[in-house]
Amino acid sequence: DRTYNFVRANDHGSPNILVSADHGDTWSFGGQLTGSLTNVGYVSGYFKYCDNGVDRIDFIGTETHPRDSSTSMYHGYVRNGQTLKSDGTLVDPNIFDQTAPLITQFTEIFTNGTVWPPGQTNYRCWNDDVQSYPDGTVQAIIATRINDNTGGNDANISPNHAFFFCRYDGTNWNDTCLCQAGTKLY
Repeated sequence: DRTYNFVRANDHGSPNILVSADHGDTWSFGGQLTGSLTNVGYVSGYFKYCDNGVDRIDFIGTETHPRDSSTSMYHGYVRNGQTLKSDGTLVDPNIFDQTAPLITQFTEIFTNGTVWPPGQTNYRCWNDDVQSYPDGTVQAIIATRINDNTGGNDANISPNHAFFFCRYDGTNWNDTCLCQAGTKLY
């Protein structure tokens, strides 16, 4: 009987938890989901969330901002005030205290530098969507930069992108390259 709101706030934009017990009329600080990997600038990762409407909130996230760093993608979930890896291994026994694990302590679902299909190296994972299902399946769509690990927010960089479908079947994460997505839109 709680409503959770995850916001990029403290610790260089890390995901923090706001909680309401009265359907959003009032809110209180609930803790920090993950910590920042660095203390320099605005660099925390990007996250997406979904829930089953009962007792579980799944999330995927990157280590840092994909624009500025090479990133992999990770998955975990919140249940009973704790965070866990995809397989149910405990990561944080109390999300409401002032300590927070790093995203790298959760399950890596796609690794920066993955070669797939042959000849196509994928860098800088960026999350697009995550969804969970009653049978324990979790699915995610992520984007990557293809064969381009150049850095920064340079207007001259226009890498090709790919979309991947990542699926957790209750035991393993598997990924499928969906398509190339072309260069940036701006």
